[in-house]
Amino acid sequence: MEIILAGTASRNNIPAFRCVCAVCAKARASRDRKLRRKNSCAFIIGKKKERITIDAPPQFINQLEQCGISDTEIENILLTNGYGEHILGLFYAFSLKKSKERIINSPLNVYLGQDTLKSVTSIFKAPADGQVGDELNDIIKLNIIEEQREFRIGSIAVYALKTNHGSKQKRDFFGYCLNESGKNFYYFAVASKRIPDATVSFMRRKKPACIVIDCSFEKTDEMSGHGDIEGAITLRNMFHDSRIIVSHIDHSNLASLELSKIFDNEGIEIGHDGLRIQM
Repeated sequence: MEIILAGTASRNNIPAFRCVCAVCAKARASRDRKLRRKNSCAFIIGKKKERITIDAPPQFINQLEQCGISDTEIENILLTNGYGEHILGLFYAFSLKKSKERIINSPLNVYLGQDTLKSVTSIFKAPADGQVGDELNDIIKLNIIEEQREFRIGSIAVYALKTNHGSKQKRDFFGYCLNESGKNFYYFAVASKRIPDATVSFMRRKKPACIVIDCSFEKTDEMSGHGDIEGAITLRNMFHDSRIIVSHIDHSNLASLELSKIFDNEGIEIGHDGLRIQM
């Protein structure tokens, strides 16, 4: 299994629109692509050439193309939540019409929780039962997921895991575990600094080979819904043998060089757009 981090920013890209903070100003001025970040999403390629995208930000087709991936290769999308920066890329699928020629015949499978379905229903006027109608039912299929209940995409077993992001709103926000050939990849790009006990217990049963974790801010509290430096280090201490990569980084966090000075000593990597992970 290969994972490509096609985006590693929070809701605010880096540089953020019209922002002149030090982090954004340096990103604009530098030629170092690692300083520039787009909305978080990831692309997974299985050993049987399965294609899975996690989240669909507004610019995700361009992000995937920058990673050398064509939109015609996209077969499955896992959604973590219903916020616009994670689902607005679905516009491309919902704007297609069955009558158009040369549209790929197999439907695009979108996996999402009930709360995310409500957002998709609201934004794209899709029926609330997840059935998208005759004009699109050969093009897109909405699949409702449940916490820790396995479903399969080819050779890859997938589990949706709660992340505490929606603790204030009492809504479902999911991270994912993807298992292939006995190796577990965890993606928690939108997660509170304190992952739910049920999710941690699951991770102890299915040992992580690699974890991508939310590090939006330098420091935050457990109720903010996002992670920080302390949360990433806590995860490192819980899973000593796992590869830890931080993502969903906000421009209000420390600059990359300052983060490196902290995380290098902890054995934690800073994710960047285009990073490839081999499992």
